[in-house]
Amino acid sequence: MAVFPQQNPRNSSAATSDPSVVPVSSATVSVASTAGGTSITTVSDSGSPVLLVNGSGGTVYIGNSGVTTSTGYALAASSSVLVAYGEFAPQYGGTVCNLYGITATGTSTVTVYTLTSWPGIN
Repeated sequence: MAVFPQQNPRNSSAATSDPSVVPVSSATVSVASTAGGTSITTVSDSGSPVLLVNGSGGTVYIGNSGVTTSTGYALAASSSVLVAYGEFAPQYGGTVCNLYGITATGTSTVTVYTLTSWPGIN
């Protein structure tokens, strides 16, 4: 795991006070009221979480394929949620988790932030 320049390595005595740097990538998905939902992202079974940010529009309902406004997790406009799967959610792990989203009407823009390096995994 990377450290800030001029900071101590992770195994030094000051490692607990130094910030960690974890690189991320991002993608933007337009979610609509399409039956069955719009594919948003695939969450790895490695335990690396994904941050979903609903930046515009109305509420996005998140769930598995076939998600509806009554079965999905409601992510309000200008809100975010961190989704973990696998190692940090062991009761569900073992395979990847495909996330879909749907809106009641119109479209919303969801930005997906994915860690490109995760401590202990990459």
